[in-house]
Amino acid sequence: MTEQEMRIAMAEACGWKGPDHPDTRNHIKDWPFSHDKHIWVLNPKSEIDPISSIPDYCNDLNAMHDAEKLLIQNDQIHYVTHLWQTNPQSKLDGYKFNQKYFSQVIWWTLTHATARQRAEALLKAKGLWRE
Repeated sequence: MTEQEMRIAMAEACGWKGPDHPDTRNHIKDWPFSHDKHIWVLNPKSEIDPISSIPDYCNDLNAMHDAEKLLIQNDQIHYVTHLWQTNPQSKLDGYKFNQKYFSQVIWWTLTHATARQRAEALLKAKGLWRE
């Protein structure tokens, strides 16, 4: 997926509704002034926002922190698994580590993942990733 496709998929997973969503269209249809329907979206609080307000999930760790809060228990397990697989630093094939060191490597890898790696893992955990 491109970063733009990931951003849109992440926004929808986090409750944003695009310009063509019926709820968005209903919000702006009676506006007394001219508007471009392609620039308005509903945020997760059902407030109208310009499309530029959608968080940049692939580059903003704060946005990903908020998105991670939406994961339920089963999704959390899938998320951590995909995050581990998504992070190139996690490739430990051929190495033999003692359990303590291996746990530290996993912790380091997961806590230092980039926003893009987190977005990809979250989309995979929710079954929204497209090749």
